[in-house]
Amino acid sequence: MNIILGFFSNFLECNTILLDGDKLAFESLAKMLMVLEDPNAAPVHIHHLSFISPMGGIKLTALPIGKESGIRRSEKLHPHFTWELSEEGWLEVAEKILHLANSNNGHTWIESQGSDDALILASLGEYGQQWWNERIVGHELRPPHEF
Repeated sequence: MNIILGFFSNFLECNTILLDGDKLAFESLAKMLMVLEDPNAAPVHIHHLSFISPMGGIKLTALPIGKESGIRRSEKLHPHFTWELSEEGWLEVAEKILHLANSNNGHTWIESQGSDDALILASLGEYGQQWWNERIVGHELRPPHEF
């Protein structure tokens, strides 16, 4: 059970946070995000979850708020992001992730009604460990133009 998490500038024509994983990991992530429908829930530090393997120093923290703020880059020099959605927004995200987990393979783009500094691409069975290994240099991810 694993999801690899990484950020790529201008990947597939936008700034992309890629979640590349398996069915069980996506089911677990959906359950963790469903909790955020409660506005009093604690933030979920996605990069710290036991089944998440962050690459290139990415940090992604999910927060429940009363409106759709979307995904914001919180540090210009590092790929650190906050993901802020309403109760309904988190339920919609969890449903999209569960739908992906119940398919054989594929992907789904996760956007919000807010203004996003990046979009999330959740992928099942499309990339894999070898794809990631080819992009990792030390602890950094190579920029997309080097692919």
